[in-house]
Amino acid sequence: MRPHQEIQKDDTNVYITGGLRTFICSKGKTYRRVPAEDLAAAVIGELHERNKKIGLETDFVAAGNATGGGGNIARLSLLKAGLPDGIPALTVDAQCASGMEAVIESYARIRSGLAGCAIAGGAESASTACRRSYSENHPNFDGAKKSNEYATAQFVPETFAEDAMTRGADEAA
Repeated sequence: MRPHQEIQKDDTNVYITGGLRTFICSKGKTYRRVPAEDLAAAVIGELHERNKKIGLETDFVAAGNATGGGGNIARLSLLKAGLPDGIPALTVDAQCASGMEAVIESYARIRSGLAGCAIAGGAESASTACRRSYSENHPNFDGAKKSNEYATAQFVPETFAEDAMTRGADEAA
């Protein structure tokens, strides 16, 4: 679709009208004190304004997130961006595929008529990711360890390794 091209109400196609992202920085560097929801809010706010300029009204937001502290980062980011609180937002955790799954969810909602204009993508900040730790009630808790922290979620049943996802990708390749 060309910029400023009018979309017909009975159009069953789904269009990408723009894209935007923050700069990529290494962990502990430039964004070390900027939460993921603030980074996402800046992008969502700008995309919302761009949509309005071409006659589109954002009515759904989806964000993929795998390292955050839980909750609905899409909703939090939407509100921090100043969008109307009546817009629904969904957070997806599919690990490395989270951002793409947010785009797929938005596509499906638009295609089915549940949304007309969505903002979708990923929202992460490795520098501000929460620390993960087993509680004393979890089977993987080890009382002899000084810390029960871990960096990545478990990806394979009955096996826990920090590099499980990388090894799985190698095996799949």
